[in-house]
Amino acid sequence: QRTNANTTGSYGALQFTASDDHSVAAIDAVGDGDNDGGHLVFRTTSAASSNDPYSLSERMRLDSLGNLGIGTAPSKKLHILGNQLTDGDIFLISSSSFRFIGMDTSDGTDNKSLYIGGGGAASGARGAVIGLGGNEAGGNLNIIAGRASSAYINFLTGTSSTERMRIDSSG
Repeated sequence: QRTNANTTGSYGALQFTASDDHSVAAIDAVGDGDNDGGHLVFRTTSAASSNDPYSLSERMRLDSLGNLGIGTAPSKKLHILGNQLTDGDIFLISSSSFRFIGMDTSDGTDNKSLYIGGGGAASGARGAVIGLGGNEAGGNLNIIAGRASSAYINFLTGTSSTERMRIDSSG
């Protein structure tokens, strides 16, 4: 139980220690500045050297709004800072008619490219690829049908996916 009026401090921690009493992980409750709100903070270390659970590195935070941040304080329902590997599908579902998949180019260079690939890697040697190029890549849209001699690009429309145009390997 918090014993003072400070609404941003720690309420307490669940500490995990090694046999030498050094903290190796902790989960602590932290006030969010509102008298009734709080965050859960998950901390770990790769080299335990202190028995203070608050000296560990914050790895994940669940805030009072239900937002989860991994590697950062969250500003959305799921906020991940750093590289991610997703072994499975990612779904963007909403009642609105527009969704955006992109990359942060807030540095103003717009030099990153996004590739969506079928196969082991985003490479035409492994399967079909769609490439969206940033400024340094010429701003191009590349559609690669793969390296198979029978590969083609197909344009479909309608609810029955009727073929309207096909570009085969001979062009």
